[in-house]
Amino acid sequence: MQLRELRGYVERRGCELAGEYVDTGCSGTGTRPHLTRLMADAHRQQIDCVLVWTLDRWGRSLTNCLATIEELCRLHIGWIAVSQGIDMGQGYPGSEAMLTLLAALRGFESEAKGERVKAGMRIAKRRGEQYGRPKLVFDRSKVAEMREAGKSIRAIAAELHIGKGTVSRILSVPKG
Repeated sequence: MQLRELRGYVERRGCELAGEYVDTGCSGTGTRPHLTRLMADAHRQQIDCVLVWTLDRWGRSLTNCLATIEELCRLHIGWIAVSQGIDMGQGYPGSEAMLTLLAALRGFESEAKGERVKAGMRIAKRRGEQYGRPKLVFDRSKVAEMREAGKSIRAIAAELHIGKGTVSRILSVPKG
C-alpha cells in the first residue's frame, strides 16, 4: 500500500521515479543494504529527492534518522514524508521543527513501550506466570532418526512442526 501511494505521489507531480530502495524484512538495528545504496547514490548526486511514507519507515533511531536526513539536506537532496506532510526539500521552516518533534515523540514512545514490556515481564515472573514463546514439546530423538533415514532438514521441520533452525541445532549437538 505504501509503495503504491508513493508511486502515485510521484506520478501526480509529473516526476520521474529514479528507483525504489526497499529494505524488506530488515531489522532497524541491523544492516539495511538498500538504505546504504540510497545514501551512496545520493553522494553521487544520482537522486534529487527521497520520498518515504512516514518518518518511522526511514529510520529506527532518532539519532540515525535525523543524521541521515541532515546529510541529504547538505547534499541538496530533498526528503519528504508523504503521509506526514514533512518536506525538507523546499526549505519550509516548519518542516524541520515538525520532523524533530515527530522523531522525538517516536523515540519516546519506543522507549516507553520497552519499559512497559519489561514491567509486564517482571510482574509475570513475580506471579510465577509463563511468559515468552511457549516451549515446544517433541521427540528430539525422532529428528536424528529422520535425518538418518535421509530426510532433509526442511522436511523434518515441516513434519514435526518445528523450525529449521531447531532441527539444525539438535543435529549439531554431539551425541553422548
